[in-house]
Amino acid sequence: MTGKELLEIVSSVYRAPLGVFPRGGLASSMRVSISSSPTSVTLTNDIGENATLSSEEDGFRVYPCPKFEQEIQSFESLEEALFFLLRLFLRSEVRRVVGNAHK
Repeated sequence: MTGKELLEIVSSVYRAPLGVFPRGGLASSMRVSISSSPTSVTLTNDIGENATLSSEEDGFRVYPCPKFEQEIQSFESLEEALFFLLRLFLRSEVRRVVGNAHK
């Protein structure tokens, strides 16, 4: 799978409007930007945390930045990799909201 194909899929998941998210899709609701290279897609939030999704011969890999405190993960399916990415950024957003509530 090429980076362009990954970008189309990730964009359709993260940028598509979802009824439960007040600002449109996941990308805008969770303040995530999406960029791509020929072989991967990188998601970055507004505080600089990022993770890269790469298509490999044996499946997909997610390379989280050290701030996420997660190891590199390998997945057989793109769906599993996308759910892992979502959990990374959702956990970060929840931490931010809870942290701000206790200040």
